[in-house]
Amino acid sequence: YGERAVEHAGPVGEDGWAELTFPYENDLQASRTLLGLGPDVAVLEPEALRAVMRDMVERISRRLCGSTDTVVA
Repeated sequence: YGERAVEHAGPVGEDGWAELTFPYENDLQASRTLLGLGPDVAVLEPEALRAVMRDMVERISRRLCGSTDTVVA
């Protein structure tokens, strides 16, 4: 899916980034897809998707860093 999305990306700018827009069913599905692309993904909008991504990354970070906080998925 990610490869197909990248094929539809805009031109790469001087900063080395390219913007792309893709359809998705819900924020959870989109966030899982985007996380699968690795650390070089920045979600510009919508804010609701940014919030879901932020929450998932924080939970992953706590888990990997050995936090004693309980993480419920």
